[in-house]
Amino acid sequence: MNKSGFFQISSNHITTLLLVALLIGSLAISTYFYTQMPDKMITHWNNQEIPDGKSSREVGLFIFPAILGLITTLFLLIPNIDPLKKNILKFEKQFGTFLILLSSFFIIIQAQIISWNLKVFISPNIIRTIAIGILFFYLGTLLKHAKRNFFIGIKTPWTLNSDFVWNKTHKLGSILFKILASLIVLSTTFYKQNFWIIIGSTIATVLILIIYSYHIHSKKQTKIKSNPKSQKKTKKA
Repeated sequence: MNKSGFFQISSNHITTLLLVALLIGSLAISTYFYTQMPDKMITHWNNQEIPDGKSSREVGLFIFPAILGLITTLFLLIPNIDPLKKNILKFEKQFGTFLILLSSFFIIIQAQIISWNLKVFISPNIIRTIAIGILFFYLGTLLKHAKRNFFIGIKTPWTLNSDFVWNKTHKLGSILFKILASLIVLSTTFYKQNFWIIIGSTIATVLILIIYSYHIHSKKQTKIKSNPKSQKKTKKA
């Protein structure tokens, strides 16, 4: 990363080029299939895979390149505006890889929606569940490498206040999100009921990590109070 200036292109040029390529690819797909789509596209299904939502052709197709444009912007912007930008640079590679996977996820959703409207009925529940599982598994890898910052990771008042609490929480988060990813992929066995499995297990994981970060913080504070001499040693933790 060029450290001079407010908005500089990331030094990870491969990631930047891949994100831009995915954006262009999504835009090309939308443009190519535009005339083949109905004025009102099916864009949502219930748990039984019965269509229950439609969007205009413009929204149904071009929302995806818009999202990918936002993802690319975030990759270029976040490391330049975070007060702890030096920490983000330490895991920029993992952050970039995650955004590439996230962009790929939306292209998969885009392809599934287009296929359905072309009368090629690919299961939305199975496709999205497996894609979310893969995304969450790599999120576990990202959390393992993430350093304290204000944009990326498990941000609670206690993790943001301490590198020690941040590192402990993200170490557990890495494990839990990989377990969650495996559970989500396995839930394809019950793909018509897996919506609540995904939502429930994700909420449970997040709550566990919030509580755990507070527990580590409280434990650390108790230790400091019981041993004032250790306060200087843990001041920077």
